[in-house]
Amino acid sequence: MRIYLNTKEYETEDGITVNELLRTLHKDSKKNMVSVDRRFIPQSELATFVLREGCMVDIVPGI
Repeated sequence: MRIYLNTKEYETEDGITVNELLRTLHKDSKKNMVSVDRRFIPQSELATFVLREGCMVDIVPGI
């Protein structure tokens, strides 16, 4: 499935959650904020929020 990760095309498996994507990218979910289609995803939803084809995902390092 194709998503847009920080404005660049990125291929990933179908049905992947935000948390699984972060693990694939070796990013710590507690040290990064994630928005999907311009909506920030709360920490409590990272493990259950499933990405869809064409999603725009932005990973922003936290402070």
